[in-house]
Amino acid sequence: AAGAAPGFVNMNGNLHVADALSISAAFDLNLVYINLATQPSAIPIAALLGQGQVLTPAVYAISGVSSLDGILTLDALGDPNACFVFQLNNAFSTTDGATIRLINGATACNVFWKIDGATNIGAGAAFAGNIVCNGAIELAANSSLDGRALSIAGAIAAATVKIYTPLGCGVPVLSGPVAPYMGSGLFYGLLTVTGAVTNTGITHIDGDIGTNAGPVSGYDPLLVSGTIRLVPDASTNQASNDLNALYTELNALPCEIELLYPVQFGNSQVLTPHVYCMSAAAHFLDTIFLNAQGNPDAVFVIKISGAFTSGTYTNVVLLNGAKATNVFWVIEGAIDISGFTNFKGNIIANNGAVSIAAGGTLEGRAFSTTGAITTHGLNIINNSGGAILPLEITSFDGRINGTTADLVWTTANEENTNYFVVEESADLVHWSVLATVMKGAYSHTAKNYSVTDSKLNTGLNYYRLKQVDVERSVPYSKMLALKNNSSSTHLAVSVYPNPAAGAFNISIIVDKPSAARVEIFDMAGRSVSVDHIQTKTGLNLITTSLKKSPAGIFLIEVTTDGALLTKFVVKQ
Repeated sequence: AAGAAPGFVNMNGNLHVADALSISAAFDLNLVYINLATQPSAIPIAALLGQGQVLTPAVYAISGVSSLDGILTLDALGDPNACFVFQLNNAFSTTDGATIRLINGATACNVFWKIDGATNIGAGAAFAGNIVCNGAIELAANSSLDGRALSIAGAIAAATVKIYTPLGCGVPVLSGPVAPYMGSGLFYGLLTVTGAVTNTGITHIDGDIGTNAGPVSGYDPLLVSGTIRLVPDASTNQASNDLNALYTELNALPCEIELLYPVQFGNSQVLTPHVYCMSAAAHFLDTIFLNAQGNPDAVFVIKISGAFTSGTYTNVVLLNGAKATNVFWVIEGAIDISGFTNFKGNIIANNGAVSIAAGGTLEGRAFSTTGAITTHGLNIINNSGGAILPLEITSFDGRINGTTADLVWTTANEENTNYFVVEESADLVHWSVLATVMKGAYSHTAKNYSVTDSKLNTGLNYYRLKQVDVERSVPYSKMLALKNNSSSTHLAVSVYPNPAAGAFNISIIVDKPSAARVEIFDMAGRSVSVDHIQTKTGLNLITTSLKKSPAGIFLIEVTTDGALLTKFVVKQ
């Protein structure tokens, strides 16, 4: 409630410094602190937590200086309302890489740490729960907090950390604004009210292409599932009217969260269903995650008061039920999306041109109220109009790991699918079959698949996924580009079985003894588990399990002296 808050960039929330809301929150925080400090029947425990320790729901107390080392497991015993309270009556710290695991229904929102003294969360630690501290709090580099850091008297310092407000405990499920009416724009992949629409290179488009005042050129009818409207007609006129109405509706939405540094947009930030705004031109780097938090109808609106540009190899990733058709980018100016970008959502440029470079994918649509649209060899997927695909590919991603590439994809609604074909190319012209994968049993729920390419080209490697249904139609997924910067490595990692229903093995091969860190992350970037081992020369084997985690795709990161490799594992 008092002080300053320098250094915070694009938070998924608003900054409050000595205003009415922060003052009210500070008053409530003092009540929370008193409640936690006076919880009765506290169980005395040793000052050193972790090192494989397992605790069940209770109120625990430590009188002296305390610390956390290694892994502390909090077991809710199957009760989703189970509560853990730690009354730490002196300073508290964790070692680097320390981890809190929540199992059997335990949730971070029901874990409370009342700390009287300075609190330090070590580098790379994965902490969980609500920290209520009478003293300063410091979160070191690359640590994560599934919870909150709250101080009644002291500064809070954080450096390159990930902090997630936990779900549950009455926190409402976010839905964002009401989805706007798109009208006949649903059937278009590319549309401008005034301006030319042109293409160079091999571009695949799902949906109609049109302009209500200008020419359309450069598109191959064999690669467009909808109608190429070479001249304005009744359809382009109606769609243009609907586009103007769509822009007006979105532009009128009040801003809920302001992203304060538009030139630093991205960088692996996670956004939730809201109306976001940026007050100047924005530059997109790295990755942005859009997390629907399990609500398939959640709507995201990102409004930018200026031009929009992106770096190469940028990605928009949809998580936990988010859909591209419910994502809206409202840009006041020109849009320039660089090559090999995987973008998702409906792009609406107001009074600006749209240019999308080669090698990437737009899962959505590109619209302009006034301005040309130019494409250069990419895939535009629009599942609301044009051809109806026999299933939904909700994700198709990959990662280079030394001399191999791991490709993973997730599907839904496999009603008519027969099998998948993964194709590879070094030049976007000549394509060959990497693998043919039969689909699993009929399902309307998410299913996960993976393939490894063990023969990489130096430089760029391109991949696309072809789905073959029972009628033999062959629609393609987005295209994926992975860059191989090296031809050899001193570290080799493999995972088997993959997919895994329960336990699986991580094989680590090194050319000399070294300390290794093995950490598993979910697709939201949250740490699931951490292991530290001392490897010997040659083969080292770790057996682990994700049985307490939901089905999905997980990232395994193996770090040794001077080497880092990652692998995907699919939990069934």
